[in-house]
Amino acid sequence: MKLHIALIALLVVAFSITLFAFDEDIPLERQGNEAAATADSLYHEDDFIGAAAKYEDAYNLFQRAEQEDGIDLDDKITALLANMVTSYYQAEDYVNAVRIIKKRLARDPSNDVFARQIAQIYNRILNQPEQAIQVLKEFEENNNNFAVRRSIARIKTSIEDDTGALEWYQKAFEVRQDPEVLQNIAVLQHRLGNTEDAIKSYESFLETDISEAVRTRVYRNIGRFYQDLGEVRESISYYERANRLRYSREITTHLMVTYYELGDFLNAREYANTLLRENTNNADAIYYTARILFEQDRYSEAREYFNRITDHREYGQAARQFVESIDSMM
Repeated sequence: MKLHIALIALLVVAFSITLFAFDEDIPLERQGNEAAATADSLYHEDDFIGAAAKYEDAYNLFQRAEQEDGIDLDDKITALLANMVTSYYQAEDYVNAVRIIKKRLARDPSNDVFARQIAQIYNRILNQPEQAIQVLKEFEENNNNFAVRRSIARIKTSIEDDTGALEWYQKAFEVRQDPEVLQNIAVLQHRLGNTEDAIKSYESFLETDISEAVRTRVYRNIGRFYQDLGEVRESISYYERANRLRYSREITTHLMVTYYELGDFLNAREYANTLLRENTNNADAIYYTARILFEQDRYSEAREYFNRITDHREYGQAARQFVESIDSMM
């Protein structure tokens, strides 16, 4: 009996040794292929963590195959790294996703997409904008990259570091004279109080090939900048250019009021009439038309306009006072 048991044990050990020897004989590349196939199955079963682990096994086996067997498996390793990133991302394991993207970046140090992917995870998902900026700056040390510089500027804008954002937008513009970047430079310069520089940047921007909608917005912004500087005539000029390209009730109202305050009743009335043609009950246009007529001593006509807005919540009180004043003179 004891001999029988010993014989069975000997056979089991021998079988195990045979299996072990058989496993050792399996080429590393084949083992990697099998691990990758298992990972694919796990991924399709939504077992993303299990899939990522198996993809890593395959990755390690392929690396060994390259080193020990001298096989070029670059394409397979590249695909595995991409699959690992996707699996970890799907599993919401962002720390490991970043770790694997860093491996991809190490294999392709000039690939800005990888650097920006890492930064995006740090900034948008892990809420670590400073870490995102650090990653991009490290990449930028060896690469004068437009997209990376712009990404740094955008992140700095999001954390309200306007000075830093302006610096990196300007660095991005050194690499590529991009219209959007130039517009951002102008906006930040204005926000930081450098309005004259902002206007110069916008004027350069206008020399580029931009759409009518963008050009309209730029004209409006320059108009506002000149308005802030107290240069009314320049401000009017740009607002009118914007209005010619794309009509705006807001700008038309502003021009009407501005011309009225300058005492230019002819232009003020012209813009008031434009507003009234669009809407005969436009209270702003009615009020300023009445004021112009009053200033021109056309009291009867002014009274008719004032009477139309005596119940208006903004102009009503002033309109009633003008009506009383006119009645006292007639």
